[in-house]
Amino acid sequence: MDIQNDPKNVPKMAAAALAVFIGLLLVMSTYFGVAAGDRGVVLRFGEVNRIVDPGPHFKIPGAEDVVHMSVQVQKSTTKTEAASKDLQVVQTTMVLNYNMDPFKAGEIYSNIGLNYSERVIEPAVKESFKAAAARYTAEELISKRDALKTEVRDYLRDRLVVYGITVVARSLTGFEFSAE
Repeated sequence: MDIQNDPKNVPKMAAAALAVFIGLLLVMSTYFGVAAGDRGVVLRFGEVNRIVDPGPHFKIPGAEDVVHMSVQVQKSTTKTEAASKDLQVVQTTMVLNYNMDPFKAGEIYSNIGLNYSERVIEPAVKESFKAAAARYTAEELISKRDALKTEVRDYLRDRLVVYGITVVARSLTGFEFSAE
């Protein structure tokens, strides 16, 4: 008698196949990978447990989740306006290149979240331009553009470093002044 064709063995074979399938799913769900340029923030029951570097890693299924955060240079473009020293309204577009400190990825995720660009970077860019532009007249904004850029850079660098964000480069483009 053939064991495979015996109707009594069908439920046993189905149960064994299901057990193997569930076992494979369990083993596969313990593995995860982190791409180059990212850090993996491993959350255990929603709390930051550890930060992992690029490469293959393991996690506890059901207890741990992984959030991928980029530490590569990123770009933020912000349109902003401010009043000059002589009360001229000036509009500009600021482009900021920045990256996240890989060692602070967990802290950034815990304190700010994934939308740190909208919550921290864009307001800091707007504030830095307003603070710097208020120190110059409309004419000086153009003639002393390098000094303005240096002030904005220094302000942004000091403001963002506390969040674990490094300013790589920034640029001011296209000043537009009010008609007054």
